[in-house]
Amino acid sequence: MTLINLRSLLPLCTFLLFSCSLQGQQRATDCINPTATAELDVNGVHALITNGGDLWFDGQNGRYEVTAAEDSPGENPVVAIFAGGLWLGAKDPGGGLKVAAQQYGRGFSDEGFFDYFPGPLTEDGAPAEGDCSDWDRLFKINRTSVDVFLAVYEEALAEGNLPIPANRIPLEVLGWPATGNPEFESVYGFALPDTPQGLAPFFDVDLDGMYNPRLGDYPLFCGDQAIWAVFNDAGAPHANSNTPTQLQAEIHLLAYAFASEDSVLHRTTFYEYTIINRGQEDALELYAGHWIDSDLGCFTNDLMGSSPEHELFYIYNQDGTDPETCEGFVEGYGNTAPVNIFQVVSSDVGGGNPAVEDPLMSSLMNVYNAAVGSPLPATTSPATSDEYYNYLTGRWRDGHPVTRSSLGYDTVGDTTLFVFDGGEIEDGLWRQCNVPAEIADVRQVYSTGPYNLQPGAVTSFTLAVTTIFGVDYPDGSCPDTVAIFAAAQGIKDFYDDSCTSSVLSDTNAPQSPQAIGLEVFPNPTAGELSFRLPGTTQISEIELLDATGRVVAKFTGTGHQQSVDLRQARLAPGLYLYRVGLEGGKTAAGRVVVL
Repeated sequence: MTLINLRSLLPLCTFLLFSCSLQGQQRATDCINPTATAELDVNGVHALITNGGDLWFDGQNGRYEVTAAEDSPGENPVVAIFAGGLWLGAKDPGGGLKVAAQQYGRGFSDEGFFDYFPGPLTEDGAPAEGDCSDWDRLFKINRTSVDVFLAVYEEALAEGNLPIPANRIPLEVLGWPATGNPEFESVYGFALPDTPQGLAPFFDVDLDGMYNPRLGDYPLFCGDQAIWAVFNDAGAPHANSNTPTQLQAEIHLLAYAFASEDSVLHRTTFYEYTIINRGQEDALELYAGHWIDSDLGCFTNDLMGSSPEHELFYIYNQDGTDPETCEGFVEGYGNTAPVNIFQVVSSDVGGGNPAVEDPLMSSLMNVYNAAVGSPLPATTSPATSDEYYNYLTGRWRDGHPVTRSSLGYDTVGDTTLFVFDGGEIEDGLWRQCNVPAEIADVRQVYSTGPYNLQPGAVTSFTLAVTTIFGVDYPDGSCPDTVAIFAAAQGIKDFYDDSCTSSVLSDTNAPQSPQAIGLEVFPNPTAGELSFRLPGTTQISEIELLDATGRVVAKFTGTGHQQSVDLRQARLAPGLYLYRVGLEGGKTAAGRVVVL
């Protein structure tokens, strides 16, 4: 979507945009700007992960690269996304707006322009002591490291040799930034904060709410590789959006991916955001989402579409092909042009209340680059808190609703919260491929919400990004949405089956079996496993969870003693967590070794 000579002007444009508003304002920065990067590279995607709310951009180039051919492992990947940034917007109890909105960030000056800064916040919303440089890092871990650790732990457990010597534990496991880790300071040279909301997720083997790898606790994440980061919007003035009021939000990012033989999952990455309100007042009607500059290979022929029904949007090439190279020698995909799919696969709008339906993607907007073509001013980049919040809530920059007509800014047509949503219009379906082409550089802003967060409250959402190849264009100009929606649904189903589970590092841990007199035998076991409670206390449900926290077996029944045949579940040998549901809603949990 973007001409290469305009890319070279981005630093100047960004400087001119913000220099007037920052002129005379001293940036007394307590926290340094984020500089850390790591690469998610376990499958067919190489994605640059950063720690400042920005994504996929290294200061000069887009770094979300996807390899086209599965039978060409040596083939160089091609850029499928140029940049992204986390946007948050909420109201205070008086109706005032608070916004943090990241775009490119690094590379536009010696310091860069950021709304987010490294590290956690204290419970009263203040950044870490000093310049926050201790937290200018990311924590990367592979499933293979956890597997090595589990083998060491199971051996030590069987031989009665706990705690495990620190030198036998992989460094990523030993130094994982989870609550209470006594080994963290020896690895990184500074101490972890102690907050009730916790830090990086972990499998709490002894259910004491504290991470201790020498006693068997280990990092909990979905996928074959993960990267964790913590950052906040209160470490310094917002230099990217120039919005005046901070949310005092602490954000945890867990990015992960799977190495899979399934071609769709093999080209999918996931981004789980946990948002904590560290402010001293409610954050009301909070919307969270991303601004995305998705240059799909060659950037001069990209179009987009969306689906409110499927709660997603997608980027595709104009006619299903991409030049091998385009203006500025940018590499394209040629005749194997892909489609990028962005979908929110989980959200916690209801705060865990089953009576509240959690919308996934709430809205999808286009944001036009004012420097390319002649876009309407009301459809271009925002400059005030109101304008950022308008985009996050499915309205144009000036608050005008989206209408199903032309490019979506009109006085006629039905209103919608999703640009180019495929809805019916007089001439057919409202899709960008059915609208006369124009010279434009377009970015997208999607959101999920609204959330209402009291001080200390936590919410979360997960974005999945999928690249698929081989999509047909039946009429020569519009892609087949059946294939797009099928691929997206496959990822959503996989996520629901494999990546949604109770957080096992919750400080409100279930009771230990000893505390309620629960007997579990034999343990280890190769077949039948029995659970027995004293007196008349009833067991209502038994679940077994694997090393990723996924429920792999579930049994229901009533009685103070229950026996289950694990052979029916066909479980692989290893360590599992059992969770026993009791009458009255209480639970007990512990570990079992399956031989």
